[in-house]
This record gives sequence, structure tokens and C-alpha cells, in this order.
Amino acid sequence: MKAKVRLKSCLDAAMLMLFLLLMERHYLPAALHEWMGLAVFILFVLHNALNYRWYASLGKGRYGALRAVRSAVNFLLLLAMIGCIASSFPISSDVFSWMNIRGDRTGRALHFFSTAWVFVLMSVHLGLHWPKVPAAGRIKGGAPIRAAAIWLLRAAVLAVSAFGVYVFVDRAFYEELFLLTLFKDVQTETSAFVYLLKTAAMAALFVSIAYCARKTERFFARRKR
Repeated sequence: MKAKVRLKSCLDAAMLMLFLLLMERHYLPAALHEWMGLAVFILFVLHNALNYRWYASLGKGRYGALRAVRSAVNFLLLLAMIGCIASSFPISSDVFSWMNIRGDRTGRALHFFSTAWVFVLMSVHLGLHWPKVPAAGRIKGGAPIRAAAIWLLRAAVLAVSAFGVYVFVDRAFYEELFLLTLFKDVQTETSAFVYLLKTAAMAALFVSIAYCARKTERFFARRKR
């Protein structure tokens, strides 16, 4: 069981890192972008295969607010990922070029749209399943120092999330989510590394929102009980 958990953690980490790199589509050679996208899809399939028990349990038990939200996010993420890989067929110039499926404008629009939602939903999914961090409990020095460490960590997460809001607005990422544009010029960015850090900050924003929503729901659920 521990080996399976470690395998799932490694797969999820690799999938997340690859997708963050895929968001740098303007910095990557077209062929590399396509192969990395295919690798993410394969990891996504493996992730679902390793979590087959979740599908088997869908019709069992009662659905509280948290379980309903998690299920909705999972299914929307599945649809977005399918849209992402399907839309790559007509716009591929390397991996799927042998299929001779053309439809650049429609394919590009669907790919732009589905990729943006995969990014958001993958981040939300991570936040809804984020484990409790036990590091603060191992800090030596007594309760005041542990409390200070916890608040310092919270302040750091808040700062990164606030920067994520700035990146979201600065990039007008909502245009991609609602298909208001099919092209983004990122030539003003200083480097691919800076762009990656900004993308990671935006992902952290959605992770934090989902994590806080989960903690809030559990708090009120305990109060109700």
C-alpha cells in the first residue's frame, strides 16, 4: 500500500510539473510541447487507473457538500483533459500529424479553452486533496515558536496567492477560460523561468482557494455535529 501511495504521489508530481511547463507553450519547440502533452495525458490515464476504487464507489454512501464538489471537479477535469487531447489532433504538426485531421481554427479554440480549464481544475483538485502538513508539530521550541511558524507559513501562502491574483489579472487569464481570445503575446516576459514562477503562483492561488474551502466546509460540518 505504501509503495502504491508513493507511486501515485510521484505520478501526480510529475503530471503537475509537466503541465506547468506546458503552460509555457510560447517558449517550447512545437514538437516538444506535443510530446510533453502526450506524456501528461498518459500520466492522467495512469492516475485514474490507480484510483479506480473511486469510480467503483460513486454509487455508494451519501453525498455531502465536499464529496459532491470533489466529484464534480473530477468529472469536469476528465472532460477538460479529453477535450485537451482531442483538440490536439487537428492542430498537431508532429505527434498526430499522421492522422491527417485538419481543422486548425476549431481545434486551436478548443485546445486553448480546455487547456486553461485543465490548469484550473487540476489546481483545485490538488487543493481539495491536499494533505495536512505535519511539519509544524515537529518544530522544537515550544508552543509559541510552533504557532509563529504556522502563522509565518500562512503569511507566505497568502503572499504567493496574492501574487497569483496579480498574475491572473495581468495575463487576463479569464480570456482563456471563457474563450475571449485565441492568442496571447508573452514576449514582454523576461525569461521562461520567470514565466514558470508566475504560472506556479497562479496555480497556488487556486490550490489555496480549494484548500481553504475544504477546511471551511469541515469546520462547519463539525459544528453541525
